[in-house]
Amino acid sequence: MIEETKITVPGNWLQVDFHVHSPGSLDFQGIGKDDAGYIWLLEQAKLAGIDVVVITDHNDITGYAKLLEIESDLLSTKRTLERTNSQIPESVLTQISLFEQVAILPGTELDVYPNLHLIVIFDPQKKVNDISTFLSNAGYTPDVRAKEDTSKFSKWNLEQALQESEKFGAIAIAAHVDSDKGLYDATKKWGQNRILAFCNDNLYGMEFINPVAKDQIENIMKAPNYARNTRLAFVQSSDFHGKPGQNIGERRTFVRMDDVEKQDINKVFESLKKSLRNPDEMVTAPGRPELHAILRKLDNKPAVETIENEDEKKKLIQLICAYANTEDGTIIIGRNSKGNWTGQSESSQHEFDKKIRSVISSSLSPTPSTTIQVYPFYASKYIATIRVKKHQQICAVSESDNIYILESGKPKQASSKEIVEIVESRLIERYSHLSVTARLSEMSQKLLGIEDSIDILPIVRKIDNVSIPMRAALIPPVFGAKIDDENANTFQFVGNGLVDGNIIVLPNAKPRSDDHYLRVSAPIGNYNVTSELKFDEKSIFSGEKLIIVPGGGVYYDNHENIIVACYTYTPIIFTETNTNYTSGLKFITAYLKSSVAIWYAERCLGSHDLRKSSVYQNLPIPNKVDPACQEMAEKLIDDIIKLEDEFLKAETLLYQEYKDKLPKSLDELFEASRHLTDDHNISANKLIGKVDKLFYDLFGFSTKDIEMIEQVLKSLNFANLSEQIAIN
Repeated sequence: MIEETKITVPGNWLQVDFHVHSPGSLDFQGIGKDDAGYIWLLEQAKLAGIDVVVITDHNDITGYAKLLEIESDLLSTKRTLERTNSQIPESVLTQISLFEQVAILPGTELDVYPNLHLIVIFDPQKKVNDISTFLSNAGYTPDVRAKEDTSKFSKWNLEQALQESEKFGAIAIAAHVDSDKGLYDATKKWGQNRILAFCNDNLYGMEFINPVAKDQIENIMKAPNYARNTRLAFVQSSDFHGKPGQNIGERRTFVRMDDVEKQDINKVFESLKKSLRNPDEMVTAPGRPELHAILRKLDNKPAVETIENEDEKKKLIQLICAYANTEDGTIIIGRNSKGNWTGQSESSQHEFDKKIRSVISSSLSPTPSTTIQVYPFYASKYIATIRVKKHQQICAVSESDNIYILESGKPKQASSKEIVEIVESRLIERYSHLSVTARLSEMSQKLLGIEDSIDILPIVRKIDNVSIPMRAALIPPVFGAKIDDENANTFQFVGNGLVDGNIIVLPNAKPRSDDHYLRVSAPIGNYNVTSELKFDEKSIFSGEKLIIVPGGGVYYDNHENIIVACYTYTPIIFTETNTNYTSGLKFITAYLKSSVAIWYAERCLGSHDLRKSSVYQNLPIPNKVDPACQEMAEKLIDDIIKLEDEFLKAETLLYQEYKDKLPKSLDELFEASRHLTDDHNISANKLIGKVDKLFYDLFGFSTKDIEMIEQVLKSLNFANLSEQIAIN
């Protein structure tokens, strides 16, 4: 079943089956429901040439959990045999390779009222217990899971299920829409409610069986009352149950996921989520991706012929500005006014991409969020697409300071009245989720220490008025390496780290953890370069870097040729600010360590985990900061780093002092180390208190504002620094 013909369209296209049942579903009919049944499932996926499977048992997650357990047991067996110098059976190695060759994502086929089916794909960083809680909240307690036709237990209707899935960071796709319990068939008599269902932006896509149904739905979606803010992806899946004659991947979807390794399951999920929002170029079903098919889907998109012509370039800039202010959209470079595909002559794809980015960054303020794709057309001609994301702030053309909006698909200069309307609508969009009604369920759990949402609007406005989104301030991040427990002994650390070394290995951490929550410099150790574990050049960094780990921990480092890695999940690393942003990485580190940034992330973006793309992309960063304020922030970071450097030296001396006395004096060493750490944290607390005060003053917060910010941090079990601020 594996398709051997090479895909000629640029990009890394993975073959995905979004709808696969495991032995965890009661109606599974494969070879068995023991471990062998799960291994057989992966063998079928590999045989079919499927790169990614989503395990979607009925209202359940135990099948996915069982696969994680089997993989863990196999790896544990391998490690044990290696330690005892025993031969590893070929069957064990073969089964381990299945988990390396087929990426497995957690999901469920969720029954929602009134008897509709949704595919919900979960972030693999979510714990199985958290996903289980999500299912219980949906009405599916463990005693009623794994069964089909259990919608009577559902506590959510379609709209609620889509909303809860989005809040949980999941991807929601309407399952088998053109069959029984499918959104297309079941809603034919819904009238206005059908429109609301089809246009819900929390719905990422529709899974279809018959291509005719896909065409019918696409025709329906062309009607003005079906307009969506985001594109709807159409996908195909097997709905595999292991029935005789049924195969995984007999219906499949090709998804473009550039710079993704199947083994990095977290990146697979993030890339999948992003691709589903740009389905015209990133998703194809049925059939394989071909350039002519992609171009056909882009026929109705606005276009310019070339950016070498000043009039055409001006038109492009106005189009990007209009989309950034109005809605998500795609713009073409390489099609003329008659609708003919012409392409633009360039020396290479990279050079064309570079030119487009230069035009955008130098012509629009603030720089909108865009994704650029370049396709070889013929000879030295290329076609490019620019995917523009609706901006949170108003975007203007830098040269004229004019603001453009879309009207009948064309850019139009906005009037004063229209600009006011944009501002008002943005406020409603941005802060509607802060309303008391929308947050009642959360407020019931976090009522103590959390203020009414309406009261926080003045604080939010004070921050937004002098800030730009983090994605506009920083060049997109790169990823470090991932370390598993098996290789933990490859690195040598002394206490809290070394003053100098060649590797940074970080655990998951909150922005300010209780024990060592103020740490600014990343813990450094020594890596034995003769070890079997090898790092590629992408994991080695030099110069300034801002490192963010899962959980939201933030670190600054300025070492040369140092490996950056993290346990369990990869860290993200920023190495450069945008050319239009005047402050540096050290200033941003100070801000991300402050109570203001943590409060905003949690209260307005839904999580203090800065590692999440939805948080770090949208978190506001102070812009055009007074040089004196910037200098003070950088000095405070330098002071903390110096303090940490002195602490690490003292701790190293302490370990050396007790080295010959161990293990008899182990308790004594721990006691001395604890006192040393406590003394260091007291000093560091005072400095970070000054950091908080600096940003409170920068944003012009009142005493009431500060109290509300600190109440939230207290409810999250972060340390309250008000005493430290008072001391200083």
